[in-house]
Amino acid sequence: MSHDSSVTSLVTKGSEATRIKMLPLITEIIPKIEDNSELMLVLTEQLGLLADYIGPQKYLPLLLYTLELAATNDEAAVRDKTVESMSRVASKFDESQYTSELLPLLMKWSKGQAYTSKVTAAGLIPLLYSHVNAQRKELLYKVYNQFYKDEVPIVRKAAVASFAEIASMIETSRLKKNFMPILKKLIVDNQELVRVAATEMAGKVIASHKNKEINEALLPLMKQAAEEKRMWRLRFTLAETISSIAGDITKSEVDGFLLNWICDLLGDSEPEVRTQALLSLPKVAKRCSISLLVEKVFPMLKTRLIKDISEHVRIALATAIPMYSALILSLIHICRCRRYAVCRSRWSPYH
Repeated sequence: MSHDSSVTSLVTKGSEATRIKMLPLITEIIPKIEDNSELMLVLTEQLGLLADYIGPQKYLPLLLYTLELAATNDEAAVRDKTVESMSRVASKFDESQYTSELLPLLMKWSKGQAYTSKVTAAGLIPLLYSHVNAQRKELLYKVYNQFYKDEVPIVRKAAVASFAEIASMIETSRLKKNFMPILKKLIVDNQELVRVAATEMAGKVIASHKNKEINEALLPLMKQAAEEKRMWRLRFTLAETISSIAGDITKSEVDGFLLNWICDLLGDSEPEVRTQALLSLPKVAKRCSISLLVEKVFPMLKTRLIKDISEHVRIALATAIPMYSALILSLIHICRCRRYAVCRSRWSPYH
């Protein structure tokens, strides 16, 4: 009998066989295959699915203990899949089990020496956040503060990623007081991967909170990404983020920040950045002043980008032509309306 068929047979025999036979078997297997990322990915995924076969809620923690063996794997994909499976298991918890079972694991990993355990712990913060009381939320904030100061860039990046998932759930007052100072530091971090993640997070914070003070604090910092010549991935990320926040800030902020960023990015030395800037331009164009668009952007499209050496850039420009045509027609319509209004005002005494 093959290994797969024996596993299937055990599952069909019920929850008791799953607990007594299958989990010890998997616990024994994991250390032997931990260097095989493909097998580990499959195994961690299947462990999450076993939540349907383990039996009553009181046995669900058994799966967490088994998944713990994969939580510090060297492969990021395996760790991510482990957190995903833990999330599936935790979805069947009652509220008390989040505190009694999952929180101790997070705290244990947060104090680990290996960066891999801290990265996994960071991934659990969003899973726990909405299921713990205010006192334990403070504990999660302390863990987050510990991670963002960590000397390993991957841990700082993981902290940013976890915060991005809970940003919309944090009240604006706490966000301003406790998290904005952290975000301001991360967005100018000396490591590109951290700055990329922080720029993405800044966009999510702006989009979820729609707060004037937050915008005033973050938009000038994000501007630095457009001016960072050493990190093209950071500039690419800003080009993507522009599209996601264009509808969530004021028209004056679009004119003052996003339009200028777009102009800088359209002239970028990297074709990937120019391409993404063109793809993001339509959403900015819908919100900005048409006169500024005609003055600043259209000349670049006409004189440079239409002849760009990159085929991808030219294709991106071609796909946006209908939008530009619509804007030009709108501009013509506005000019005609204004001319009509002027003429009508001159003739009004004779009406």
